[in-house]
Amino acid sequence: MYINGNWMEAASGHTFQSYNPANGESVGSVPAGNDVDTVNAIDAAAAAFPRWSSQTAYERSRFCTWPTA
Repeated sequence: MYINGNWMEAASGHTFQSYNPANGESVGSVPAGNDVDTVNAIDAAAAAFPRWSSQTAYERSRFCTWPTA
């Protein structure tokens, strides 16, 4: 999961498999977030909000795209 600018494991260390719905094949395992992870994400979002909300839409747009290879 991605919290506060970092890819993180779940606080519990638990994961679950994610499957492609088209063919049922496993595409990998992902962190199984819990209430601790939820609070961490909410706290990070609340801390980031003042700066984020003061930026223009143009400034924020650079965070809304993934780099391409």
